[in-house]
Amino acid sequence: MRRDFWRLHGAGLLILAAGGAVACAEPGPQALAACTQSVVVQVTATTRPEVGWTPSCGVHSVTLIQPDTAVLNVPLWSVSGFGSAFGPPLRYGTGPPGTTVVVMTDSLTPGVTYTVYVGRGFRGAPAGGTDSLTFTPN
Repeated sequence: MRRDFWRLHGAGLLILAAGGAVACAEPGPQALAACTQSVVVQVTATTRPEVGWTPSCGVHSVTLIQPDTAVLNVPLWSVSGFGSAFGPPLRYGTGPPGTTVVVMTDSLTPGVTYTVYVGRGFRGAPAGGTDSLTFTPN
């Protein structure tokens, strides 16, 4: 009888444990279709802006420069997917998991003009292209 008790309760504990693991698992990122047409870039006008675009689709790079000092086009912030597309929104200075992020300054300067570029594909890709928005943080 003791063996039957553990057989029944052991199976119940296994089911409970499996259910608990599923309930605790964090959902992975949703796969986004790659952008196949121009997007509309949106930026919050703050010193640590949030960058987004519509439609919500996968892009391969986001780059922010200060046009007046972009002699060599060195970005102040860039996010590169290197073959993996990622979606919006992004906060200045960060990037989604699996991307390479380069940040040259902790925050932007109020009153200075910046341009953010969103790259929709790789050079030579049929749907490739770049969309941009120039803004000035408050």
